[in-house]
Amino acid sequence: MGHQVNFYMTPRDVAALEQALHAAVPIVVLHSRSGNERPRVVESLSHDENGQQWLFFYLARPEDLAEIATTFVSTQAYWSIDTMTAPVVEFHLSFFNGKLLRRGRAYYVDSYFGSDQARISKSEEFTKWAKKILTVVRRNLVKQDGNYIGPDAKSLLGMKEAALILE
Repeated sequence: MGHQVNFYMTPRDVAALEQALHAAVPIVVLHSRSGNERPRVVESLSHDENGQQWLFFYLARPEDLAEIATTFVSTQAYWSIDTMTAPVVEFHLSFFNGKLLRRGRAYYVDSYFGSDQARISKSEEFTKWAKKILTVVRRNLVKQDGNYIGPDAKSLLGMKEAALILE
């Protein structure tokens, strides 16, 4: 079963949320692509490459790194994390260019169906940790129209001259 929180956050909101996450639970930030079979660990959710802000990450417990399986994407020559089976929380940041703010989300599954169609539950430790991640996201953002909005994004919405568009 999947669990998610949709949100709108500026880079300033992301930095504040990341601090709150580190204060609440142990986390490792993983890049969504790796050059080899092992997940690629990055410093933070503010990671950029070639001057471009990267938007798609995974959060994991440090002790789960060895269990995270990857799949080779031959058409693009990189390894990707198998989110169904891996003990990770997908963390897709909001795109923000100063005027347009697209929705992001935090998402995880606590169970999946194996090759024999039997339901497989992820560990209780992972599930508690992942719930805590979503709780921290919700508590650090403001709920509005079914989505959660970061304080900086909310202040921009209140400014007429900002003309911020949510997508």
